[in-house]
Amino acid sequence: MYYQRLPLETTYNTRDLGGIPTKNGQIVTWKKLFRSDDVSRLSASDRRFLKEYGVGVAIDLRSRREREETNYTLEEETSIETYHVPFM
Repeated sequence: MYYQRLPLETTYNTRDLGGIPTKNGQIVTWKKLFRSDDVSRLSASDRRFLKEYGVGVAIDLRSRREREETNYTLEEETSIETYHVPFM
């Protein structure tokens, strides 16, 4: 089953970007690329859902200050690799 908006308890806008057309006429493959709002307070059931849905890597674009101000429970899920690449 594919979800455009993932049914998570603790985020409002976590999406699978599958199905979006690309400039070269292809489409983004389902369960390969996701985007989300704040995932710093994911519940245990949300982390389990992401793991079962196939999320294997998270790229955290927040600044160091933003990371220090919040918890980041996704790092507790050892099956999901996390990379910190500050966007600003």
